This record gives sequence, C-alpha cells and structure tokens, in this order.
Amino acid sequence: MVSLGSIASEAFNVFEDVRGAVAMYMFILEESIQTLNMANWILYKAKLFDKLSENINYIRNELAIPLRDFSNSPAGYLAYPMNLSYSAFAESTLKALDSLELAIQEMSASTE
Repeated sequence: MVSLGSIASEAFNVFEDVRGAVAMYMFILEESIQTLNMANWILYKAKLFDKLSENINYIRNELAIPLRDFSNSPAGYLAYPMNLSYSAFAESTLKALDSLELAIQEMSASTE
C-alpha cells in the first residue's frame, strides 16, 4: 500500500533532483565566465584587443545575461537562495566587462 508519507518523500526527492540540476546549470555558466575571463587577462596583457572584444561580447551575450535572466526566472528560483548569488555574479560580470571595455579604449587611445 502506498502511503501519503512515501508519496511526499518521493515528491521531495524529485524536487531536490530538479533543484540540483538548476543549480548545476547556473554553476557551469559561472565557471564558463571565469574561464574566459582568465583568458581575457592574458589577451589584455598581450594587447590583443580584437580577440578580447570578441570574448567580452560572448561573455556578455551568451553567458552573463542568460545567467542573470535564468537566475531571476521562476526556474532559477527553484535553487533559492543560490540563484541570488548567481544573479549577483552575473551583474558583477557585466559591470566588470564594461570596465574592461573602458580600459581597452584607453589603451587603444594611448597607443595611437
């Protein structure tokens, strides 16, 4: 016989599996951003600004904005409160990318 307790336990286990998958998705996006930003530092030091700008656009459009939007969506809230930290990370990334673009402009202007 199926008990209400076993149904509730199984439903909780399914919820935890989904919650874990949502958190892992956000984690992989965050790690992708960090990986590319390590490469960006090397590109910046080497003054390879074209490739750096390409990476900045990729991070912004394919990683940071989607991470921010997903973490603030109903699906992202399944992983509460972790979604809040991923949202903050995405926002910080966008601000850092803006700063990096300013630095590129300044470096480019000083070498002209």
